[in-house]
Amino acid sequence: MKENNLTRRSFLKTSAVAGAVGVIGTGSAG
Repeated sequence: MKENNLTRRSFLKTSAVAGAVGVIGTGSAG
């Protein structure tokens, strides 16, 4: 249970970072 929660948290964090990087990348490219 603890491991699953940690993984989920890590996934959300990675998704947020990836989304921010994608927005920044798109803005720089555009």
